[in-house]
Order: sequence, then structure tokens, then C-alpha cells
Amino acid sequence: MFQKPTPEELKRLAAAGGGIPGVPWQVTLKATPEDRIKLRAEAEQRRRQDELDAAATLAKAQRVGAMTKHHPRWDEFCDRLEGPDGVNPQLGPRTSPDGTVSEGWSWTCAGGHDKSLASKILIAMGFTNEQVAVSLAYFESEGGLCDCEILFNVAE
Repeated sequence: MFQKPTPEELKRLAAAGGGIPGVPWQVTLKATPEDRIKLRAEAEQRRRQDELDAAATLAKAQRVGAMTKHHPRWDEFCDRLEGPDGVNPQLGPRTSPDGTVSEGWSWTCAGGHDKSLASKILIAMGFTNEQVAVSLAYFESEGGLCDCEILFNVAE
């Protein structure tokens, strides 16, 4: 479980140069100045590698004709994913697991890394198995880990 730093720990963290992406704040606080330099360099290397991986995924997606934000049928795909055969977001009364009814957004999504709705839509649109697989990898590289995140993170 995530443990929030105390105000004193936040001051010490700021004095140490702030947090390091991908490194727990507790590790940053305990690290020597030399170790923090090394941790920052490793974090920058990971960021650059992630950018290269995303670029390679996009290039492959475009090469095989997979679905991307640049595909000519992107709007059609998003409309289907947003519609009744997809996550179907709805504003209105919703019931929480404890039985409380409140006003808000609800949608259909299994979460995790499940992109079964997106897969079914792509297949219905005539995409091959390879194009579907590469499309799903592209969505993940853009922050779309599940069906609803494709709309919330990739489409936006």
C-alpha cells in the first residue's frame, strides 16, 4: 500500500532535489547524493527507452495497417468503442458495491489489461489477427491498458 510521506519527509525530499520518476520516495530519501545522481540517470534512460519503444510500436502499427490515432478509420473505431457494443459511458444514477445510489458516470470495462471489447470491434471492422494484436500493443504504448483507457488515454 502507498504510504504518504510526512511533512518532514517532504521537506527532506525537496532538499534532496525532489522525487525521481519510477523510484519510491523512501528510496530517494535514503540514497546518497551519488546514488541519487545514478538513480536520476537510470530514470532518464528508462524514459528514453520508453520513447523509442513507443516510436517502434507506432512504426510497426502503421506498417501493418493497425489501428492508431492516425488511421483513417480512427473516428469510426472510437465511436464504436464508445457506443453500445463498447464501453458505453452513461451519465445517470449508479449503484456502488455497498448499495449506495449516486449520480455519476458508469461504463462497461473489465479493467486490468482486458481489451476484449476493442478486439471485437476491430475484428468486426475487418482487421486481421495481426492488425488487432499490433493495435492492442499500440494502445498500451499510449496508455490504453484496458477498453475504457483506450478512450480516456489514447483517444484524448
